Amino acid sequence: MAWRVSSNNDMGLEIKEILKIAEARLTEAGCDEARLDAEALLCFLLRLDRGALFMRWSDTLGDKGCEAYFGLVDERAGRKPLQYITGERDFMGVRLAADRRALIPRRETEALAEAATEHMRAGRQPVGGWRALDLCTGGGALAISICAANASVRMTASDISGDALALARENAASNRLQGRIKFVRSDMFDGLRAGLGSAGFDLIVSNPPYIRSGDIQGLQPEISLHEPALALDGGEDGLDAYRRIAGRAHAYLRKKGRVFLEIGHDQAEAVTELLLREGSYGPPTVTKDLGGNDRVVAFGLKG
Repeated sequence: MAWRVSSNNDMGLEIKEILKIAEARLTEAGCDEARLDAEALLCFLLRLDRGALFMRWSDTLGDKGCEAYFGLVDERAGRKPLQYITGERDFMGVRLAADRRALIPRRETEALAEAATEHMRAGRQPVGGWRALDLCTGGGALAISICAANASVRMTASDISGDALALARENAASNRLQGRIKFVRSDMFDGLRAGLGSAGFDLIVSNPPYIRSGDIQGLQPEISLHEPALALDGGEDGLDAYRRIAGRAHAYLRKKGRVFLEIGHDQAEAVTELLLREGSYGPPTVTKDLGGNDRVVAFGLKG
């Protein structure tokens, strides 16, 4: 049911009062970060940053503005993701469009982008620059942020979803990186040409589907009801994508190439074991995210 508030004199409400009402509404609806979401929605409506919003704490928002704002609050209270309401997401300092065509880039995934860019920063740049592959690119967050961080990167970004690739292309264009990213519709490696040695990639990154099939319906409504299941479902044990990557990544890597994968917080041991069983790779390393959870597995070819 739509939730509306009007003032007694039809002259609008003060911003501090509006936020208090919105926070209560979102808390009632079960939103985890009700206050932050209330502020973010008002910043979006008024085109202000949070600092500027606080400076206008006692300003009054007119009736039309209140109605527009509480319309946004109603959407969020229905558990529509904040980023799908505002249509945007910041990731590694890059502004990206966000909608139901692809997963919303998470803060946890920034650990993957940071690990990959730090590897390039610390290593010797290959002749002709870095050749990189982003498997399961979704809306392009990894491909775009990595290219933005290093001007020598030439990226191939692939996804099985044509809708996701369309969003990724739009994000690349809005960040003026479309000339450095080649988009390919591909189910993992199936649509890509394998090439050992000089024809391979120096860097492969991927945030593949890794949620156990049986766990998807138990996720927050923002995820289970709104985000694309294709980008979530990792099979019965959540490891289907990692098996496919382990089985074929060696054919796409240069001799000193390296692979960086995002994993679920409880998957480090299982992913490490399947990589070692495959036999083509040296010992993987595991990196934690800012929350202290295992988040990135990195590995290269054996020897």
